[in-house]
Amino acid sequence: MSKISHGHPNVGTLVRDTATDRLGVYMGRGGPYAMLRPRHGGKEWQARPEDLRPAVVCRA
Repeated sequence: MSKISHGHPNVGTLVRDTATDRLGVYMGRGGPYAMLRPRHGGKEWQARPEDLRPAVVCRA
């Protein structure tokens, strides 16, 4: 699986946090961490930028 280019995605991009296996919307940086929010709303969480991967969402 490919990593996010340049160390961080664009704000609003859907990504997978591989450390927690959660999908989240990239909200920006908070110190050394990426800030993610659940795509349908909810509490933000911190993720290590190296744990982020592009999200693949399949719809039938």
